Amino acid sequence: MVTIPADSGGVVGAQNFYVQAKVWFETGTIAQTGMLMLSIGDTDGNHLASIRVAKYELG
Repeated sequence: MVTIPADSGGVVGAQNFYVQAKVWFETGTIAQTGMLMLSIGDTDGNHLASIRVAKYELG
């Protein structure tokens, strides 16, 4: 969990912000599964946005 800091004007609870994540998936000879989920919520636990990245192999 990361708290978004105050903006350049010192205002807390910014309406607009930027989030960035770097993900690395590496394939190999072993059957792989996996998932990465990035969720954004407010201090009351309300869902604001999310993204789910998944990689599966049925083998």
